[in-house]
Amino acid sequence: VGAPVFCEKPLTHDPAEARRLAELAPDRLFVMDKWRYHPGVAELAAIARERRLGTVAGLVTRRVGWGNVHDDVDATWVLAPHDLSISLEILGALGRPEAAAAHWLGSRAERLTGLLRGEGWWHALEVSSRSPERRRVIELHCERGVAVLSDGWAEHVNVFTDGPEGAAEEQVETRGELPLLAELRAFVEHLAGGPPPRSSAAD
Repeated sequence: VGAPVFCEKPLTHDPAEARRLAELAPDRLFVMDKWRYHPGVAELAAIARERRLGTVAGLVTRRVGWGNVHDDVDATWVLAPHDLSISLEILGALGRPEAAAAHWLGSRAERLTGLLRGEGWWHALEVSSRSPERRRVIELHCERGVAVLSDGWAEHVNVFTDGPEGAAEEQVETRGELPLLAELRAFVEHLAGGPPPRSSAAD
């Protein structure tokens, strides 16, 4: 009783249950959002925070592939929480849902395209378990260019700006600790008195 808990995402697929759990353990229930610990996501967050490419316009996240190994939830519950946590890390907030379109197979949404809008920015996300191409892409769109993490295993961020002959590209190295190891380390350090992991139950 009273022990900190680190839960795999999603915390639950029932919003009422999620609120109840967050109220029961606001300071000791955390969610394992490993993308918040990804070195490439950290770099995109720094670009946004420091306005290296000017004012942030929006974020595009694409998480698609074929198949779903989980029998109890569909692609939206397996994939979309990652992209929401990425928005939280890069933009510092979640946008308000503005539009969405889904491909339903029976009672399961196997593809979702959504648009969320924040204070002066937007987040366009696409998730699918019915895509023949596997992609994990994050694009940060700003007034002076676009910064891209092209894959979950990429060890650099590509930064594109306007050049005299089209897009000028720069690679920013982002080698670092594996995200799963980094989040587990954060939780163990929290148990020893360190700061809490990045995603609380309230998040």
